Amino acid sequence: MDQKTTRMPRNELVDMLFAAFEKFPYWSFKGLVEYCKQPHSYLKEVLGEICIFIKKGPYTARYQLKPEFAGAGRGSQGSSSSSSGSSNAAAGLVNAELETTFNPAAVGVAKGESVTQVESDIQEGMEEEEEDFEEDEDDLVEVV
Repeated sequence: MDQKTTRMPRNELVDMLFAAFEKFPYWSFKGLVEYCKQPHSYLKEVLGEICIFIKKGPYTARYQLKPEFAGAGRGSQGSSSSSSGSSNAAAGLVNAELETTFNPAAVGVAKGESVTQVESDIQEGMEEEEEDFEEDEDDLVEVV
C-alpha cells in the first residue's frame, strides 16, 4: 500500500468484520485489507481473536469466523421454542446459500477487473481443457 492507513477503534473494526462475514463466509487477507482499509498488523491481531485461518482444503489461506461468532450478526434465530426446528432448518439453508455465493475478494479479482471478465477467462480455460480430452474415432484403438 502506498499510503498510510489509520487505525479505527477496535469495536468498529470488529463490527465491520462481522458485516463482511455476513456477506461472504470466507475472505482472503488481501480482500479484508481492501474492505477494511486498516493496517495489516492491526487487522491480523483482530482477525486472530474472531476468526479461524484455514490451512487445508478448498478454502486454503482464507479466514472464517470462529463458530462462537458465526451467527452473531443475524439477529435472534430460534428465539421462540415453537419454531426452533424450522429456524434450525432455515439456518442450515442460509449457511448452504452463503457457502455457494461467489466472493470476488476471496478469489482475488483485481481492481478494475469485472467478475464477468474473470468468469469468462475461467470458462475459456475449461473449454480448452475439454478440447484436449475430445477423442476422434480415428484415435481409438481396439484392445483385444
